[in-house]
Amino acid sequence: MPAEAGSDVAQRVMRAAKQLFFTRGYANTPLRAIAKEAGTSESGVLRIYHSKTGLLRAVYAECWAELNVLIEKALVAATKRDSDPRNLLIVLMRTVLEHYQEDPPLMNFMLSDFGFRETAGLSSSESIDPLIDARVRDEYHTYLARIHALCEAAVTDRPWLAEAGVTPAALGHIYTSIVFGIQAGWYMESQEPLTPAPHVTIEETLTAMRFFMYPENPVAHNPR
Repeated sequence: MPAEAGSDVAQRVMRAAKQLFFTRGYANTPLRAIAKEAGTSESGVLRIYHSKTGLLRAVYAECWAELNVLIEKALVAATKRDSDPRNLLIVLMRTVLEHYQEDPPLMNFMLSDFGFRETAGLSSSESIDPLIDARVRDEYHTYLARIHALCEAAVTDRPWLAEAGVTPAALGHIYTSIVFGIQAGWYMESQEPLTPAPHVTIEETLTAMRFFMYPENPVAHNPR
C-alpha cells in the first residue's frame, strides 16, 4: 500500500468509505461524501488513493485481508485438533459463512460481480496506485490459493479419489462454488423475502459438506 495509507487521515477515509460503500453502494457514494465523513477534503482523499476507483480497490484489499486473517486463525486452531485437510476445509467454510452472517452488507459488497472484477484485477488499473492494485489481487489470490492447497492435499492423501477421476482443481472449484452459492442464496433472500427456496443454515451446509468429504461416516467428523 502507499506510504500515506497508514496515516490517520487514510484510516479515517478507509472507515468512511467502507461505511458508505456498504450501505449506499459504490455508485451512490460521491467522493465528497466520503471526504466529509472522514473529516478531510476530496483532494486529501485523492492524494492518498489517486481516484475513487483506487479507493474502491483499497477497500476490497482491506476486506479480503481481514477475511484471510480470520481464516488463518481458525485454521491454526483447527490444525491442533485435526490436521486432516478435509477437516480444515470444513473449518474454513464455517469461518467464511459466519463472517457473512456477522456483517451481510460487507459480504454482499465483496461478492458482487463488480467486486469480483475489481479483486481479480479484471477492471482497468488506470488512475490506481500500482501497490493498491497488486495488494487487492494478492489478498484475493491468497484466499483462493489456501482453498486449492487444501483440496490438493485432500486428493493427494486419498489415491482412490484420483483413480476415480477427481482432480484437486475440480474439488477446489466445487468447494468455492458451494461457499459462493450459499452466500448468494442468503443475499437473494434478503432482497426478496418471498423467494420460494428454503433458507439454508450454516449447520445444514456443513452437515452436507461433511457427507461429501466423509462419505464413509460423516456424523463422526464434526470439527466444532
